Amino acid sequence: MPFGFNAFQLVLSDNDGRMPWDDGYDERLRPLQPALYLPLDVKESPLAAEAAL
Repeated sequence: MPFGFNAFQLVLSDNDGRMPWDDGYDERLRPLQPALYLPLDVKESPLAAEAAL
């Protein structure tokens, strides 16, 4: 553990059971489940309005 703690991200499948890394994944769901290892782009976030407060 380089930073002294563990972190986990819950990843949800689409309605057909496909995961974000599977072919045919419902791309409409991707913005609702951002990759937490990427920097937050506030303008593209579904929570942009709240983040701007």
